[in-house]
Amino acid sequence: MHKNHDNIYCKSLAYYFNSIKKRKNKISNIMSSMIKKGKKISNKKYLESLLAQEYLTKKFELLMKDYDFLITPSTASTAPKLGEKEKIDSALIWTFFGAPAISLPIFYDKEKGLPFGLQIIASRYNDLFLLSFSEKIVESLKRIN
Repeated sequence: MHKNHDNIYCKSLAYYFNSIKKRKNKISNIMSSMIKKGKKISNKKYLESLLAQEYLTKKFELLMKDYDFLITPSTASTAPKLGEKEKIDSALIWTFFGAPAISLPIFYDKEKGLPFGLQIIASRYNDLFLLSFSEKIVESLKRIN
């Protein structure tokens, strides 16, 4: 999934930022490398990734028919300290599926002194239901604390 997302994202960046050559010095090194990477992705590979996304999204939608929400950690861990390598994005999958997700920063790592969150994911087009449920969770936690 990460590879397909990367193919779609970088190829799209390369397409949309193709005309920005004149302002190259105003683009970050990370963005520049993603655009370069996208230029190397063949149209065939890009289309294969789009088809994979469509197929996997349909499977996710079938799974979600039996559930209102999925609840997961927002990230694999707390935010890394400057210079530390970040863990692989565990929430990218919801973006890939086009599923609405919200992260509620309700936990705190005392050792690192950093917050981390609970993520709630709904099926596509259920954004308002997700917001309403999230609001209820936050209000419930306020009453507990």
